[in-house]
Amino acid sequence: MSNEFKNDAVHQALGLIKREIEDTIHQLRLQLENCETRLKKCLEERAKLAKANMELEEENNRLRVRIEELKSKQPLLDAEALLSSFATALQTMQKTLNEAGGPVSYGLRDLKTDLKVGVVVDEKGLLRFRLPGLKEVISPGNLSTLNFSVVAAAPSIGKMDIVSVPRIVGLQLDEARRRVEQAGFKIGKVEEQTSYLISGTVLEQMPPGGSVAKMGRAIDIVISKKVTTRVPLLINLLENEAEKLLQISHLRLGRVTTCSSDVPDGTVLEQSIEANTKVPINTQVSLVISEGKEVKVPNLIDLSKRKAAQELRKKGLQPGKVEYAPSSKPRGLVLAQKPDSGKIMGLSGKVDLVLSEGPKKKSTKKK
Repeated sequence: MSNEFKNDAVHQALGLIKREIEDTIHQLRLQLENCETRLKKCLEERAKLAKANMELEEENNRLRVRIEELKSKQPLLDAEALLSSFATALQTMQKTLNEAGGPVSYGLRDLKTDLKVGVVVDEKGLLRFRLPGLKEVISPGNLSTLNFSVVAAAPSIGKMDIVSVPRIVGLQLDEARRRVEQAGFKIGKVEEQTSYLISGTVLEQMPPGGSVAKMGRAIDIVISKKVTTRVPLLINLLENEAEKLLQISHLRLGRVTTCSSDVPDGTVLEQSIEANTKVPINTQVSLVISEGKEVKVPNLIDLSKRKAAQELRKKGLQPGKVEYAPSSKPRGLVLAQKPDSGKIMGLSGKVDLVLSEGPKKKSTKKK
């Protein structure tokens, strides 16, 4: 191989290496430019966030100042003043209750309420209550709940005591009378009102249970009274006529069954409660309705021969020819019928049956 050829080969190899180095440098420059661009964007975003954070901090400082201003303007109540305001409200309420006068003196039995306040301790170590303003928005976590439960004690007026009226609504009259007398009262006027509750149940009382009244006063009550009605004669009416008559009599239509009959289709044959019987309102009355001279064949499949005959007779039909056929079903069950169920037949029509012979017994021959 000549020296000239070797030099050409070396030059070509060096040229390839140079191009690869130049390509690599170009790629690195592109990546560096990309990184510089991303870094610039990150620095811009950081500057924006820093500015926003500074604005939020300024807003936070303004809010702190505003809160301190509101706190300084809010009135502080001590425990005595707070309870005194409630006492004044209760006195006003009781006075309003008794302004109407009359034989009963009313009083506040009990009062339960929750009050949301800010609780602070002043420089003397005493509890003070800060009430929120009308339109002030405060987080529930910054408020405390005060639970008030006030129960009124019955005062005495000379020898005539004021005592609590027993609650007797829902009791039977005898039990209500016993409790009223035991509490020092008596039953006054008794009125009756129709109701679905048991007769004699107390529906209303005056004065109401839980109020206070002078001992010995009468308690007027309203008790339930059952309303009854007479069952009308429905036999020989059409079904829709019978239903309308039940509605007029304040009764309800119960279960409706059908039966084949020479009577025209839809006519009432039987009623579950005899006519002129007194029953409570809304009592259900069941009916048996005629299917007329033509009836639907019932479904007899899988019934026993005896049960199938009973179902046919209920519809005014009769069993016809009976045949047996091999089947894996127990012996005597209906496999097929003719006519099929749902077909229309005249009264006394016959329905042919195919019954199962039962599973074949396995032969046990001795070897």
